[in-house]
Amino acid sequence: MPSTIVIPRDLISAATILAPFLSSATAGSILTLSYFSIPIIRSVSVDHSPARALDHVKALFSSGSHIYPTLSVVCTGLYGLLAYSSPAGTSARSGYSVAAAGTLGIAPFTVMVMLPLANHALLDLYDKREKRGAGAVEKDKEELDGLLRRFEGLNAVRAGIMGMGAVGGLCTALIL
Repeated sequence: MPSTIVIPRDLISAATILAPFLSSATAGSILTLSYFSIPIIRSVSVDHSPARALDHVKALFSSGSHIYPTLSVVCTGLYGLLAYSSPAGTSARSGYSVAAAGTLGIAPFTVMVMLPLANHALLDLYDKREKRGAGAVEKDKEELDGLLRRFEGLNAVRAGIMGMGAVGGLCTALIL
């Protein structure tokens, strides 16, 4: 006979609040990079100092690579817990499962789309600058600007993926 894991009601209540909150905050934070941080880096640093722009991008990538995957996993885990604790065959289980897929969806999108199309090329420019000096990227201003614009757009899509998970989870929580 299969055993059933009993999840405390307080934990379910906390997850019902935390999952939509964290996934919404994460989506907003990711979107902030596309609509504030990267445009500021482009407007201030690319024209005046491509090397400085690359320093900023490297710092954003470094911090983001620690924060966003962790938040994605936490949100996915919370939605997974909520889906598991919902009765089988209900809209709640389906809604939380879709929300979990949405919040986890930023990982494959990042790996399969963003890294090859934008992030690696930006890091290659950074490495080129590190090896040859700040002047090595002066002639790459247009390429740098184009890559930053591409990153902006792809990052906005990534925020949308996380946002879909957040909206799905919030709607599921509100209809219960």
